[in-house]
Amino acid sequence: EGGDATAVVAAVDYAHSTLTNQGNNSWLGMIRQNATMTMESWTQPPFEPEGGGTFSHPWTAAPAWIIPRFLMGVRPLQDGWRRVAIRPLPGRQLSRAAIKVPTQRGSIELAFDVQPKAFAATITIPGNTFAEVCLPLYLFAGSACTVQVGGTEVGASKKGALMCLDEDLGGGDHAVRMACGGK
Repeated sequence: EGGDATAVVAAVDYAHSTLTNQGNNSWLGMIRQNATMTMESWTQPPFEPEGGGTFSHPWTAAPAWIIPRFLMGVRPLQDGWRRVAIRPLPGRQLSRAAIKVPTQRGSIELAFDVQPKAFAATITIPGNTFAEVCLPLYLFAGSACTVQVGGTEVGASKKGALMCLDEDLGGGDHAVRMACGGK
């Protein structure tokens, strides 16, 4: 449910670093080599003579699974995506992101913006789905925070390194904002 804040921050910062590393042995390095999908090895000749394999190797497509489920935190909690989790876990260097996750019930959309004293998200949930929403409290360590949905303050509880709404959100478009004060 969010774990120890120090461990969560270290993990999400490491994941962000892995995805954005500028070296050859990185996901950005693959893009620089004109890959349109993850490659069998990090590098291909002529970038490094020891590299090789194919430019299309889907079994190594970890970012395609990690980004929606963990970085953006959109994943099923019940069969058929009847109930979902929305628990974005951005690293401290990521200030905004957006994703659209197709499901058999309709697309779930999430966009967030990290501000100095707030975390703002817009969330679209299909009409026949419920979402447990948790926000990254660890980004504002030591601060007292409140949560609003559509401009109205709602109940939310600290769960490890996250601040979770006390009630699920139903289908529709939602503006969710966690505002955090001083230490």
